[in-house]
Amino acid sequence: MKLPTTKEQALSKLAGTCSRREQTESDLREKLNLWKIDEEGQDFVIERLRAGNYINEERYAHAFVHDKFHFEGWGPVKISYILWQKKIPKDYVNKALEQISQEQWEDKLLELMRRKAESLTNRTRREKKAAMMRFANSRGYEWEMSDAITDRILNEDDHA
Repeated sequence: MKLPTTKEQALSKLAGTCSRREQTESDLREKLNLWKIDEEGQDFVIERLRAGNYINEERYAHAFVHDKFHFEGWGPVKISYILWQKKIPKDYVNKALEQISQEQWEDKLLELMRRKAESLTNRTRREKKAAMMRFANSRGYEWEMSDAITDRILNEDDHA
């Protein structure tokens, strides 16, 4: 496949990309840099894509939060960090995270942690707790929530 060499070719190619999947300005600028489109050309492409509503970082943040929560089971810390890396404005990130209620975050973590607990056989309570906390942390959940849910699951196991 031939790479775009002009800003017009880049605009056409990226409009197609954006129509298939949400993109961020930083992701698009990476592509434009790889294609060796100069800064003026990059600004031209980004402005046109914004004007055509091909890129909308608030919409991107909402879609990203929805997908990573529902399909990957990621927590708010990990989601926020990735969106920060993609240079999404903090107010868009916060607004997108608010679409998931505290109860939904807790239910998702409980579901994930119960599955994790089932995989931890022949371990002491302390070893299970450490493994579960590492797991919750890697998924991007806050320490307090992870600790409370881990204790809840371990207490259920003690009484089973």
